[in-house]
Amino acid sequence: MIVMPHAEGKPSSSSRTYSHMEGQVSHPYLKIFVEPSRSALVFQHVKDPFNDPMEVDMNLSNLDAAGFDQASRDIGGVVLGLMSLWYKDELSRHAGLKTPYDSSSDVDLIMSLVSKSVVGRTSIFIPAIDRLVAELARQDPDFARNNFMEAWPATRAKIEAYPD
Repeated sequence: MIVMPHAEGKPSSSSRTYSHMEGQVSHPYLKIFVEPSRSALVFQHVKDPFNDPMEVDMNLSNLDAAGFDQASRDIGGVVLGLMSLWYKDELSRHAGLKTPYDSSSDVDLIMSLVSKSVVGRTSIFIPAIDRLVAELARQDPDFARNNFMEAWPATRAKIEAYPD
């Protein structure tokens, strides 16, 4: 159960309570936490209460190397990007909240999903990787000509061979 705390850090009568296991999530939600075993800031998001949460990791060393200001922008970009997927109509009316396209974050996400696929010996992320690769190739012509695009079909075939 997740309780959204009041500003002072204590639950208030206006706090929303979500129970993922009981299927009572009325809005998509996002949890952000540090996972020491992975040395990562983890974004765990649930759009549909009947599906497992999806996790995206941001390596703490990379955030540290970027510095506080850039790390803040990167973290905020992920949060606003997820919210814009879930609340597209509402956020599209606020131009200042539109997430600018940045191919580096897509590349990081693709590489993270490929890594999770290989380490976890699973092909479950292939549809997401394919969509991200296609979008990135459309948005960034330089990416369409890079080494990853040449290697992806062979890597994809290896990942597809993993039993789920």
